[in-house]
Amino acid sequence: MTSHQQDDTRSLYQHSVVHFQNGQYAKALPYAEQFCIRAAAEYGLTSEVHATGLTNLGLIRLYSGVTREAEEPLLQAYRISKEGISKSLDVAECAGNLGECYRALGDLEKAHHYMQETCDIREEILGRNHPQYAQSLNNLASVFEGQGDLPTAESLLQQALDVITPPEEKNGLLHASILNNLGSISQEQGRYDIAEQYYQQALALREDNLNCQHPDIATTLGNLGTALEQKGDYLTAETYIRRALQIREKSLGPHHHRTASLRMNCAAVSRATGDYQESELLLISAKDDLLKLGIDHPHYITCCVNLAALHHLMGRYGEADRALKTILTRAEEITGKTQPWYAGACICRADLLRSLGALDEAEELYHTALDVIIQIKGKHHPDTASILNNLALISATRKDYAEAERMITAALNTITATHGTEHPDFAAALTNAGEIERGRGNFRQAEEAHLESLAIREKIPGHFSLDYATGLRNLAELYLFFGRYDEAHRYATSALDVRTNLLESHHPDIADLQKILGHICAATSQHSEALSFFLSAAPSDDILKGQIQETGASGDKSTVLYAIDQQIDLIISLLVLIEDMPDTMVQNTFDRVMKRKERSCEDLPYTCVYTSYEFRTTGISGKSPWREEKTVQFMRNSEGTTKLVSPQNT
Repeated sequence: MTSHQQDDTRSLYQHSVVHFQNGQYAKALPYAEQFCIRAAAEYGLTSEVHATGLTNLGLIRLYSGVTREAEEPLLQAYRISKEGISKSLDVAECAGNLGECYRALGDLEKAHHYMQETCDIREEILGRNHPQYAQSLNNLASVFEGQGDLPTAESLLQQALDVITPPEEKNGLLHASILNNLGSISQEQGRYDIAEQYYQQALALREDNLNCQHPDIATTLGNLGTALEQKGDYLTAETYIRRALQIREKSLGPHHHRTASLRMNCAAVSRATGDYQESELLLISAKDDLLKLGIDHPHYITCCVNLAALHHLMGRYGEADRALKTILTRAEEITGKTQPWYAGACICRADLLRSLGALDEAEELYHTALDVIIQIKGKHHPDTASILNNLALISATRKDYAEAERMITAALNTITATHGTEHPDFAAALTNAGEIERGRGNFRQAEEAHLESLAIREKIPGHFSLDYATGLRNLAELYLFFGRYDEAHRYATSALDVRTNLLESHHPDIADLQKILGHICAATSQHSEALSFFLSAAPSDDILKGQIQETGASGDKSTVLYAIDQQIDLIISLLVLIEDMPDTMVQNTFDRVMKRKERSCEDLPYTCVYTSYEFRTTGISGKSPWREEKTVQFMRNSEGTTKLVSPQNT
């Protein structure tokens, strides 16, 4: 081999390294591939030079997003290095790289094995005060974090931070990486203010040491954005995450799995601010790209859970339930029941089932998630408080107010300690506290809790969200129950405006407000307006019934179905109170009756009698109701026109 050939080979390696260090992985890859071919031919397949090339190629593939293709060259490099001295620094480096590859693939058991080997070798050869040992601790901490062992991860990172005491080390990229990872741990623990401080320090160091388009800068920007999103500062969060996404799309490409992860973060902000269509597009795009990591990878599963949760919010209950059942079934097959994503899937399906009235199944799933979250994050984490918040509402629905109060108090105390009293989570817990007080008949306490919750949400930038609409809606229902109809109508109308802007026209939450407005109008003798609202809500109820039947819920979901069917009682009771009823309203009411009887209008004779139908004639305002059984007769002529015959007492 001539010196000229050696220079050419060395030049290939140098070009690949320069591009790699600048985060230009696509440019680095062809140089690395050519260098491996040359090194194997010129120095031999088991040479140290070839092993160096394999390591370089594997790392470039790893950071380029073709993670599975990175495993083979990194494994070959590790085996070559082991053929020499079994505990050399080269072995330590190769083991660490292989561990990083397995961590990216989601195989944390293998990642732990190889990263621990790196740590042990460097400790033995270099001692505990060397920067390379600190790097090993930093990498090992990321595995413990992925496994949910946050205390061990934090301890390792603090040890690494103590090692890099020289000024030249403490202001470098290793220092930035440790600070970034400490921020991630703090964020997982719910200490968002501390996480933000770590991320800001890491960002400053990385911007000082890297070019402005480097993927590592995007990593810290994205982390900072998610911390701010969890603090409720959605607009600032979106600014950071969008900036990070632009960097990754430029440096890694639009379909890289790390780019896809940032799209998930963008989707979370869009969801929080009520832009569900944008959130769905981002999640679907991210899901397609994350599939490259495998269907059992935590990032892919998390994206699927987030998409299912969004579909629940959008009223697509059947679609959401099918996805969540698939994820939970898969967890049993891959023994993932101790992972954060499993807890997330349990919570999402419990939320869905609770909204459909299946309280027993929802409660069981909440407790399953609670056990996982407490094991991973502790009893005083915001995620623990969120689950207690939901369990409190279930207890209140069952009129177990003592248990509900115990849970909501624990939730409020945890949220106050971690977020303060101006956070969206605190507002959500206050809303539930208000509902508990309403159930107890404590109007003043309920009103105070709901008004305080609403005031918190109004301070949040971009606050016109579904949560804000829920706050308005709960106040409307509260005022309706206690006969303050003007206030009830004002809040219900405002809530309907917000939900109409965010949701599809036949979403159950829109129908819910239409029915509340119907109750308000009926209570104030505006019978025609009330009937119009109830008839407007009816198609949404039909869709909801179908969605409920699609889900796997059983048992007490029949309560919700019965409540939907009982809406026809109110419709007919209003119909008979209105003089000069428009033909369209009569026809629409008749159609509702036929749907209830599961019959087609075309199958009926010209005269149809719907008998012994029990419906309320008073009590819509929340006072003690009384019922009267009447017979309602609809008559259809040959032209298909339907007329109402005055009902007779039975």
